[in-house]
Amino acid sequence: RAADEAMASRGRNPKTLRKALSRAVARGDLTEARKALEAGAATSAANNDGQTLIMLAANSGNAKMVRLLAEHGADLEAKDKEGQTALCIAARKGHMAAATELLDFGANLETVGLFDSTALIWAARDGQAKMARLLVDRGANIEATDEWGRSPCHEAASAGHKDALQHLLDCGANVEATDRWGHKPCHLAAWKGHEDSV
Repeated sequence: RAADEAMASRGRNPKTLRKALSRAVARGDLTEARKALEAGAATSAANNDGQTLIMLAANSGNAKMVRLLAEHGADLEAKDKEGQTALCIAARKGHMAAATELLDFGANLETVGLFDSTALIWAARDGQAKMARLLVDRGANIEATDEWGRSPCHEAASAGHKDALQHLLDCGANVEATDRWGHKPCHLAAWKGHEDSV
């Protein structure tokens, strides 16, 4: 295979190993990724958007690749140019298995990124009801707020994500919480025309 040949011909050249690992992650090739890692490839490579290899694996929902990279010391708290961590990315996409791996390896539930949003806020904003439940079950702060003072409940209501909102309510979310402008979740739902979320 190309990765074997490159590593054999160039020894443990960091650049060669980094490229081999990056290609393997992009293809979802666990065997080649493992070979590159065992040959000494670093997990810290990032693309032009600041996304590390574990972020790319989380984005594609490749839980086995996430685990492999985490086992080899990938930085779970690294942020891309938008301030997103691998957990935030998995949460937004609803990749349950990838998120579970990240949490099992110690990803911080309360790390904030873009708009001061936690993974739970992103899950609620993007309508990922099962993900919201997983994050709350693993200890996420259900009343965390973003830069506008909006909680996961506000975000789910504002976007009209009824299932995610119901999960949050079932978990005890405060429906009376107000954002910086004094709006409750029901106000945002009504304003956006989401009558079934009021």
